[in-house]
Amino acid sequence: MVFDWEQHKKHRAQVIADRGQWVGLLDADGVPIMDVPPVVELKAPQARNAPTSFECTINVATGYGVVHQIVKELVADGLGIVGPDGQLVPATQKTRMIVVERPGERRAFKITHVVAKGEVAAPQTLTIHAVSLLDMLDAVPCPSFPGAWKADQWRNFERDEGAEFSTARSLAPVEFAAIADGFTVGGPAEATIRKLIMDSLAAAYRVAGVKNNPPIVVDTRVSNRPSPEVLIRPTDKSIWQEIQAVALAAGVSVTASLWWPGDEQPQGERLSLPTAVVRVEQKG
Repeated sequence: MVFDWEQHKKHRAQVIADRGQWVGLLDADGVPIMDVPPVVELKAPQARNAPTSFECTINVATGYGVVHQIVKELVADGLGIVGPDGQLVPATQKTRMIVVERPGERRAFKITHVVAKGEVAAPQTLTIHAVSLLDMLDAVPCPSFPGAWKADQWRNFERDEGAEFSTARSLAPVEFAAIADGFTVGGPAEATIRKLIMDSLAAAYRVAGVKNNPPIVVDTRVSNRPSPEVLIRPTDKSIWQEIQAVALAAGVSVTASLWWPGDEQPQGERLSLPTAVVRVEQKG
């Protein structure tokens, strides 16, 4: 079934006009599943150059012991599993996202866990905890030697030097830089940080065999503002760990947003599916 993005855009616009915002639950691919039921409380602070947390409490009781269908999406086996502390166990096997859209703004978050309150068989509220899309940059390595990350290098291993694996693992070799010379990147902060993110993503996609529809892309638009000179020596930590302090000191803003069909295309891209878009911009 093809998702009707045009009709959903009209639906969101109407909800925003009526209520001031639209809050929706998305699947792992960033496609809307359903509107979120009435929001009791929402906390979504914004911080410059920092992945932010999200907390939203929603009313899931529809009356007569019936609960909203969102419970089946966010709680394991619907209402079937209760932890030793009496709390409902989250549906951690599923990746789900939540979006808050307001006039001129869309903020997307990846759900980490939920807390249900009320009767075990019929909770009254769910509190959804999530992290912003910028956290995705903390899950991708920033290679010290990106050119050595090759495609089609995966091999199955049943053991390492220490022990046998209970389940065979598919691993690919990567090479680390032994010295700083030749692996330090430098130049204007905005351009240097943008290129470092793009090169790191390209290396990760190359190893993983991702050729079409990458989950994260970088908008190549430039701010045309003067940007201080920086030097960055990647040490194979995550992208975010490598760039955060440098970006903050240089006054460079790094943001991540969710692109949907019907939105303006990021510069340098021709997207057709929901995608996380990173924007690097020198602030005045």
